[in-house]
Amino acid sequence: MKKIMVTGASGLLGSKILRMFKSDFEMVGGFNLHPFELSGVETVFMDITNPSQTIETIIRHSPDLVIHSAAYRDIDHCQQHPGAAWKVNVDGTRNVFNGCNEVNAKMVLISTDMVFSHRPEGMYRITSELNPMNYYGKTKVEAEKLTMSNDRNAVARVSLLYGWHTLKLRSDFVRWVVESVKNEKSVTLFQDQFRNVTFIDHVAEALIEIFKKSKNGIFHIAGNECIDRFEFGKKICKVFELNEQYIKPINSDDSEWVAERPKRCCMDISKTVSELDVEINDIETNLNIMKTQRSGAGSGEQGAGT
Repeated sequence: MKKIMVTGASGLLGSKILRMFKSDFEMVGGFNLHPFELSGVETVFMDITNPSQTIETIIRHSPDLVIHSAAYRDIDHCQQHPGAAWKVNVDGTRNVFNGCNEVNAKMVLISTDMVFSHRPEGMYRITSELNPMNYYGKTKVEAEKLTMSNDRNAVARVSLLYGWHTLKLRSDFVRWVVESVKNEKSVTLFQDQFRNVTFIDHVAEALIEIFKKSKNGIFHIAGNECIDRFEFGKKICKVFELNEQYIKPINSDDSEWVAERPKRCCMDISKTVSELDVEINDIETNLNIMKTQRSGAGSGEQGAGT
């Protein structure tokens, strides 16, 4: 059985990958600040900012694939603490990269649409110029360069992930909206920032397809609809049969963000659709899948294969 290691495995995407594919592969989940247990998965402490500890951990487990999901993702914190952001997102990626090279493992980096800026019309292609508007995006550009310096590797650019968090210790966007509206609390969401909202189940499936098909290079693994959070919030209310009057629009110019974000950053996903056996559903279909997952397993906890 092939072995897959996931860094940042206690996160939204990392934990989903483990849970969905633990029956198909030998899975190792690397964590740092959030230790966890998951039946059928070996979990291990992993500090990617520590070169020797990272490399030794990868050598000890000798995976066939490392999905590098760990990152410093808080965009404003990255802007305010560039040294810390670089240490995790760039130096940490280098440490994982070096560990993979020691055992000839394939590496797939989870990157972001924030490597781009603002595009009023059309969509960013794989080959589009990288021009990040914030420091987080700059660190991910450097991480991409490092990863792609070995041609067996791949980069998966994702955007605005949603889905049930499979670990009870963490929350997620949809659950926050649903619980807030159920409790008659207003939810203010941006109506002028457009991105490909992306179902984590599709991302997990696509990442495994990259491995199974021995694909390399850069992929945009994202939803097929580029919308704002306000409209997304209303779709959540529609599917979960909630009163959308509690979803309130706000403009990003009125936010207290430290770092600049693009107002329209839509990615072309044609390569993912054409080369990987993954069906990218529309948002309402995905939300209905989530609704079924929740009613079938309770509190957003899913079994393997969801």
